[in-house]
Amino acid sequence: MHMFNFKQLIQDFTRISSTSLSVIDLILVSDCDKVVQSGVLKTSFSDHFVIYCTGKKSRPSIGTHNTVKLRSLKNYSKESFQATLLSFDWNLR
Repeated sequence: MHMFNFKQLIQDFTRISSTSLSVIDLILVSDCDKVVQSGVLKTSFSDHFVIYCTGKKSRPSIGTHNTVKLRSLKNYSKESFQATLLSFDWNLR
């Protein structure tokens, strides 16, 4: 399926029940050349399977600097993290 120049990578069923087979999880990409692999991992603990995708590692140009931002989990608080997520406006505009 191609929509808005995106390609759907997941082609296998991601949910299997006693009455239906369906693809309910999507991975949409705009550049398939940057994707190494994708697929569905069947699990035994749920009727809803895991989807995944891996990308190619890009090499920075020679002579350029990279900045990497890290978040320390030393003082991680589940409650604080959830409160931060709840504070965002998630409505699409």
